[in-house]
Amino acid sequence: MSPVSLVRLGWYFARRLLARLLWPQRGLLRFRASYEREGLFALEREEQQAVAAMSRCIACGICDAHFGAYERISRTALRGPSDLVLSQSRSLPDWEALAVPLAQLERGDLETIERLCPARIPLARIAGVAKKRALALQAQSERGAPALPRRLEHDPG
Repeated sequence: MSPVSLVRLGWYFARRLLARLLWPQRGLLRFRASYEREGLFALEREEQQAVAAMSRCIACGICDAHFGAYERISRTALRGPSDLVLSQSRSLPDWEALAVPLAQLERGDLETIERLCPARIPLARIAGVAKKRALALQAQSERGAPALPRRLEHDPG
């Protein structure tokens, strides 16, 4: 390394240290402003735990067998409780898309299903978190916050 490179490196290092001491970091604020339009925003600690609990599902089907509210739900919106957990646990949940299946799921006895679940999936807590986030997104869109289109068309060429 040449002496000039060392001086420049030292200068940029000192400048960066001084900037961290004097000015607040704005990276997280910019990140949130960028991604909140798409519905990707930070979850609180208890919400993180509820969402992470979905990945414990082993797809045993016990919750589907003991749901007991099939006569009161639309089977096109929700095939069973495991459908919701398995489809939303593999990536970031689409909270707006969860509104209809959650309304169907809440017609059953979620506490009974939780007690029977061998993986101890907290369905009632997950439903509460998802409902809260769906309402927050709905309120955000009603305020006129710019939102990106949800459905993107594929252009092969």
